[in-house]
Amino acid sequence: MPINGSTLITETTIFLRNMLASGITDPITRSSNERFIMTSYPERNTTYPLITIKPEGMVDIRRLGFQSEEHYVTLPYEIRVWSRSQRQKEQLAEQVYTWLRTNQFSGTYATTDQNLWGFKVNGTAVVDEPGKDGVKSYILSVEYKFIAI
Repeated sequence: MPINGSTLITETTIFLRNMLASGITDPITRSSNERFIMTSYPERNTTYPLITIKPEGMVDIRRLGFQSEEHYVTLPYEIRVWSRSQRQKEQLAEQVYTWLRTNQFSGTYATTDQNLWGFKVNGTAVVDEPGKDGVKSYILSVEYKFIAI
């Protein structure tokens, strides 16, 4: 069932989390109360690596015509890979990008089936804490277009 326009941000965030969880393998074994892919930054001690998906609001919201209730919305997301290993951080970031790029038009998690169109990477950034034990992170700034009917 496609994402609902009235719960757009929540449903899209959960869909993207589930989509990534279906295609990115957790490189470690976790306890049952820990998550590999989360929809917010961790607020307690955590085990690395992990991936966070954070909505960055809605931008470029416009009606699809004169006196139309339908809207065209751009949904930007920050998808961030966290690790203590430089190599692992880069490998997971590549897996995330590849999974998002190759699941747009077919498969169980096809984004177009959810009315999410025009996948785009707006940029990437590397944010590494100094030192051998510092947390390394790779940020993918992505966006989708959504047509709210």
